[in-house]
Amino acid sequence: MINKALLGQLSVVLVVASLLHYAWFTLRRQIKPHLFTWVIWGLAVGIAAAGRHVEHAGPGAWNMVAMCLGCLAIAALSLRYGERDITRGDMVALLACFAAMALWYVTDNALVAIVLVTAVDLGGYYPTVRKSWLRPHEEATYNFVLSNISHVLSLAANEVHTLATMLTPLCILVANTALIGMIWWRRARLGARAGASISPAATRAANKS
Repeated sequence: MINKALLGQLSVVLVVASLLHYAWFTLRRQIKPHLFTWVIWGLAVGIAAAGRHVEHAGPGAWNMVAMCLGCLAIAALSLRYGERDITRGDMVALLACFAAMALWYVTDNALVAIVLVTAVDLGGYYPTVRKSWLRPHEEATYNFVLSNISHVLSLAANEVHTLATMLTPLCILVANTALIGMIWWRRARLGARAGASISPAATRAANKS
């Protein structure tokens, strides 16, 4: 029989490892996390963790509790070491996420709440996707790989497997994989210009979005 508690514990260890790795490179100024993304992720996964707990996910919800705390810690680091290029598009993403959270607050249906906060979490990718498209060498990918493994373990650790307990980690798995692929592809396209941004004119054009 699968030891679900052990799987839940391993999923937490991977979350901690991935976020410590990310924080280390942030402190060394090798990557620049986007404040808005990490604030949104911290709030969204915290609510999703509560929803999964209510829906009896058991140990399957543990990694999201660790992820909530870790994301908020990275957000705090972002205040000093993060991306300072905030665009109108980033602001729209943040406001849309808070609007979805307000809708979550007034619903008493756990599944509806999880669907809403999953949409919030996915919206949180926008600022990092935009930044990573322009400057892919300022974003790490190892932490997203470890995060994916953690979510696979958390799914296996679920006490029950329903849409409410599986939706958020499955969506994060897909979004993380897409983000990793985009970053690797953009780095390959930049080639020898490792660590360089795209042209200033292109950056100014992107900042209008």
